Amino acid sequence: MPAEAMPRPLAGPHPVACSNIEQDYGRIPSGEPIALWWEGVPRDDGSGRYLTELLTDPANTLIARFTAPDDRDLFGPWRDQTLTYVLLACYPTSAANARADYALPDGRLVPRMQRGAEPPVLPDGATRLPLVVLSHGYAGSPLGDAYLRSMAVFASHGYVVVAPFHADARYATFGLDNVSAMLLQFERYTALQATRPLSASAALDVMIAHPHWRDRVDTARIGIFGASLGGETALLVGGAELTTSVTLSSKRVVLDPRFKGAVGYVPYFGQRILPAYGRDNRGTENVTLPYLAISGTADIVAPIGPAEDGVHRLDGSRALVALNGTEHGLRELDAPDVFTWALEWLDAFVADDRAARARVSRMQRVAGGGDDVLRIDYVAPSAAAPGERIAIEYHNAALDHYFISADPGELAVLDGGAFGGAWKRTGATFPAWDVSGSPAGTVPVCRFFGTDKYRSNGSRIGPNSHFYTADPAECDYVKVAWQSIANDGMSYPAWTFESNAFAVKLPVGGACPAGTQALYRTYNDGARGDPNHRYSQQAATLQAMAGWVFEGIVMCLPQSQGVSLPSPLPACEEGECPASSTALGNGVRLVNLIATVTNNSGTAQEIVIPRGQTFTSVDTAYQDGMAAERLQGTIGPGATRTFVLYLFCINLDRDPPPTGALYLPGPVTGNAQLLDIASLADGKIGSAADPATLKATGVQWAIWEVTDGLGSLNATQRNLLVSLIAATPDDFAGQFSLLQQLQASLTILTP
Repeated sequence: MPAEAMPRPLAGPHPVACSNIEQDYGRIPSGEPIALWWEGVPRDDGSGRYLTELLTDPANTLIARFTAPDDRDLFGPWRDQTLTYVLLACYPTSAANARADYALPDGRLVPRMQRGAEPPVLPDGATRLPLVVLSHGYAGSPLGDAYLRSMAVFASHGYVVVAPFHADARYATFGLDNVSAMLLQFERYTALQATRPLSASAALDVMIAHPHWRDRVDTARIGIFGASLGGETALLVGGAELTTSVTLSSKRVVLDPRFKGAVGYVPYFGQRILPAYGRDNRGTENVTLPYLAISGTADIVAPIGPAEDGVHRLDGSRALVALNGTEHGLRELDAPDVFTWALEWLDAFVADDRAARARVSRMQRVAGGGDDVLRIDYVAPSAAAPGERIAIEYHNAALDHYFISADPGELAVLDGGAFGGAWKRTGATFPAWDVSGSPAGTVPVCRFFGTDKYRSNGSRIGPNSHFYTADPAECDYVKVAWQSIANDGMSYPAWTFESNAFAVKLPVGGACPAGTQALYRTYNDGARGDPNHRYSQQAATLQAMAGWVFEGIVMCLPQSQGVSLPSPLPACEEGECPASSTALGNGVRLVNLIATVTNNSGTAQEIVIPRGQTFTSVDTAYQDGMAAERLQGTIGPGATRTFVLYLFCINLDRDPPPTGALYLPGPVTGNAQLLDIASLADGKIGSAADPATLKATGVQWAIWEVTDGLGSLNATQRNLLVSLIAATPDDFAGQFSLLQQLQASLTILTP
C-alpha cells in the first residue's frame, strides 16, 4: 500500500449477523425513550434502569458479570460488588443465513439476529475468527447509530465484534465537558472509568467460554476498538494507569495480555485540569499494547493535545492520526478514513497480518473524503517471521574484519565469547529470507570461507575471511575458478563453499524491486591483510570507509520498518565511550552501555526505553543496570545513531563493567519499590549530557537500599528523596544537605 492508501469499502465481503438482543418495548412507560435503558439512566426517584429489565429471553442473551475488586480508590461504592453487563455480538456470516433482521423502535435493524438458542452461522469454511471488543463512548450504547454501524463494518471484514452496554449513567450522570461536576463526584467518575476495562475483559471471558463461541474465536487474535471514553478504555485494558484523585494520582486498573492491538477514535485523554492517565498523562508510560489514536483537531470534548502527549509516552507501536476540522463525533465525510486506518491497524496487530503491518508502517494518509494527517508514527520491529532470518554483523578489531551470520547456533557461540571474544556485535542487523521455503523470485546467498590449509612455507592457501554473494554467476565462478591452487603437489580451492546462508532478491538495473530494500557491499582490496567485505543497508556508512572500495547494491532484502535495541550491548567506561554518541539517562556513570541503532524505514523513528527497564551483565562479576528514567531518542530515516545509555546500578556488591563487557536487555522490573523510585526520578534529576548530579546520586543510593539493603525505603527516607529531587537546581547547598541526611538514614551507607 502506498503512503496514500485507498479507502477500504465500508461494507466488507461478508454479510453480517448479530446475537439475540430482543426486548419487550411494552415494558417502557409511555413517552420514555428506550435509550434510557440502553444507557442506564436512573429514574427521577434514583432507582435504576438497565437493559436487563427489557430482555425477553435473557437465558439466550449474552450477559457478563464480574465482581469489582475491593479497591476504594478505583471502584468507590461499587468495590466488592457484582456488576452486570449485557453484550451484543455481531459477526461475519454466510449469504445462506436467512434469519430475519430485528427492528429497533426507530426503524433501524439489527441484521440477521439470532433467536432463542440459535447458534451463530459463520462464513463458509471459517474456523476461528479474530475478535474485537467495541467500547462505546460515555452515555452511549452498542445500539446507538454510529456504534451499531461500526460493529457491522468490522464484522463485514471478518471480525467477531462484542460490545458491552456499559451504561455509564449507573455510576455517574454528568457530561465530560462538565469538569466542576466531575470534581464534586470524583469517586463516582473514577469508578465509571475503572469498571469499563473490567467489563471488556469480562466480555472476552463470556465469548471464550460460551458453547456457541469457544470453538469459533481465536484467543490469540483479540483487539479492542473504542470511541471517546471507549478510546480511554482501550488503553486501560493494556495496563495504563487511571487518574484516581483530584491531586492527579493514578493507579493501574488491569492488564489483560489477551489484547494484541487497540484503536481509539476521538479517544479521551483528559481535558483542562483532569487528565485521564494521571499527571501529564504519565500513566500511559510502559504500556506496550499497540495503539492507534484517531483524533479531531476541532474536538473540544476529547482534545487532540492531551492525546498527542499520551500517545507519545506509549512504549509499544503507536500512531496518531489527526482529522483536520473534525469535532467530537463520526462525520460521514471521515468514515472511509477512520475505518481504513482502524482496519489496517487491527489487521496488522490483531489478525497478525504481516502484509498489513508493512502497509501500516508506510501509510501517511487515506485518499478518502476526510483530511487525515499522520502526526505520530512508530511501528516497533517484529521478530523474524516464519521463513525469514535476521542477519547480525560482527567486527574483529585486531583483524579489522567484518562478519555476518544468520545462523542461531553460530550467533550463540559468538555471543558466548568464542575465539577469545574477539568478535563483537556492531549493532547492525538486516532481515533476509530463509533458504527453505523462500518466496518466488529469491536466490540463495553463497557463503565462502578462505580454505584453512597451509603450504609448506607456512602461507595460508585461502584468506582468513568470509565472502557472500547472491549473484549466481559469481557464486559459480568462485566455486569453479578457484579450485586449482597448488599446495605442494596437491590442489585445494582458495575458497571453500560452506553453505547457502540465506535468501535474497537480486537488484534489477541497479535498483531493488518494489517491496524490498537494498543491501550494499564494500571491499578493502586486501589493504589490511586478508581481503574482507562489509555489507550494510547504509550506503553512506560504507562510502565513508577510507581505503575501501564501494561496490553498490548487491542484494535486496525484505522490507523492514522501525528500530530496536541491538543485543547484546557493549559497556564503556567513563572517558572511553564514543565521543560522537548521544547521551541518554543520568545514571551515576557506573553502568554505561553503547547502543548503535539503525533506522531502516523511510521516516524518522524513536527508540524508547521505559523507566524500570533492566539490563543484565553476561558476566555475573559486573553490575546490572536499570533505567530509572524514560529514555528516548530519535533516529532519522535511513540513519544510524549511537547512544550511550547511562544507567543506574542495581548490584552494589559487584564491580562496574569494563569497556567491552556485554549486556542483554532484560524485563521491566517488577519491584514496586524500584518502580516508585523511578517514577519520582523520571525527568527531574538533571540533563543526560551532564555528569551525575546530587539528585542522581541520591536516586542511586535509594536504589541500592532496595536492592542491597533493607529491601525498601521507609517513610523518612522516601520523603528525603522526594525533597532532594524537588529542590531547585541552583540550590546546591540545600541539595547537599538533603543528600547528607539521606545518606545518614540508609543502612547501606552507615556503619
